[in-house]
Amino acid sequence: MALKYHPDKNDHPQAAEHFQEVAAAFEILSDKDKREIYDRYGEEGLRDGDEQATFQAPSSDMLPFICAVGGTILFAFGAYKTFQMFTKKKNTERQDEASSSD
Repeated sequence: MALKYHPDKNDHPQAAEHFQEVAAAFEILSDKDKREIYDRYGEEGLRDGDEQATFQAPSSDMLPFICAVGGTILFAFGAYKTFQMFTKKKNTERQDEASSSD
C-alpha cells in the first residue's frame, strides 16, 4: 500500500493523505509497545503518550455511558419521590378514616 499511495508514484490528490495513514499504521503495527497501547486505548492512547485514560479525563466514548448512568439515577430518584408521595397520601387518608370512626 505504501508503494501504491506514494505521492511520487500516484497522482491522485488524496494519495499523500493515504500514504501518511499507511505510514502511521505501519509505525504502530511494527512497534510491539505502541501496538499494545493501540489495542487497549485506541488512537487516543497513542496521542496521550504515557498517560493512560482515566476517569479524570473521560474519553468521548464514555459520554453515552455517563449519560445512561445519570439518567438511571434521575429516574430512580423520581420514582422514589413518587412512591413517597403516594405512600404519604395513603397514610394520611388512613389516619383521617381512623379518627372519623372514633
